[in-house]
Amino acid sequence: MSDENTNNQITQEQYDTLKVELEAQVEAEKARAKEAVTQATQPLQGRIMELGGDLQAREEEIATLKTESETKDVSLTQLQATLDGALAEYKSLVVSANPLFSEELIQGNTLDEIKASVEKANAVVGKVKASLESQANLTTIPAGAPAATPVDLSALSTREKITRGLQEARKEK
Repeated sequence: MSDENTNNQITQEQYDTLKVELEAQVEAEKARAKEAVTQATQPLQGRIMELGGDLQAREEEIATLKTESETKDVSLTQLQATLDGALAEYKSLVVSANPLFSEELIQGNTLDEIKASVEKANAVVGKVKASLESQANLTTIPAGAPAATPVDLSALSTREKITRGLQEARKEK
């Protein structure tokens, strides 16, 4: 057994030599693996670079679109305010052009709604007019001047009665 142990044992020098050889092989394998990875991923690296450029272009496009969107939002808000003001002015003009309409009759937030409201208001005013006309036709007032009645002097003082009599006498002359 001692021969076996002797045969199986290596010297420090042999150990160091084997260690250096193994480390060199490991380094060589690392270099080959690195080169294999580089060669295997080279087409992918090109594609990654291409996609990175596309991504950058898309991000710039998104930033531009966001800016345009914000600008359009501001413009839309201004246009909405202008439209609201114009509709309020239109409602006011409709009411002032039609004195028989009250502001409560004219409703709506769009031009079509306001026009429909005006049509309804015209219908209501027409019905009221027709109703008033039919009531007026039912009540008849005789034609001609009312009968002359003498003035009631009973409420006047004596002095006022004398003054009135003198004024009437002067008119007759």
